Amino acid sequence: MVLKKPAKLDDKNCHQAPDNEETPAAKKKKEFIEPNLKAFMERNMPKLNVFLDIKDMKTWKKKNHLDEETKVFICSGGYGFLKKTLRKKGWVENKDPHSPCFDLKWTLKSKDIDHNALSHSQLVNHFPKAQAITTKVGLMHNLKNLIWFNNIDIETFYPRCYDLSL
Repeated sequence: MVLKKPAKLDDKNCHQAPDNEETPAAKKKKEFIEPNLKAFMERNMPKLNVFLDIKDMKTWKKKNHLDEETKVFICSGGYGFLKKTLRKKGWVENKDPHSPCFDLKWTLKSKDIDHNALSHSQLVNHFPKAQAITTKVGLMHNLKNLIWFNNIDIETFYPRCYDLSL
């Protein structure tokens, strides 16, 4: 059995790093985190190409380097699945929710759409002045008024409901 002498410890073969320097593992960790943060920021905070003064679709498409046949949509209020589906079909998103340049505008609230400024080729997901039948409260009030016009009790065909805002 041969015994080896213990190695002399100095700065070159010491396994403990000095307190004032970073270890190679810490340097690798920083390099690993920064690209992930950058990717996260690019994914969740995309750069917006918003041209505020453009009022017609032809100019907007030219500024964004699009063909004239390309369909444009505005989607506000979430609806991630709708955005993803439209992009798969070749549509391009206009990030400015107040822009008049779109073929389809999908919003959460009807008041976000200027129905008077729509052209015949533009589609939206709300009808103007239709809250009386397209909202739960509007529908409830109209159905409750049926008793005065046709002597129909809505309790026989519609679930019980209340307007809590009164």
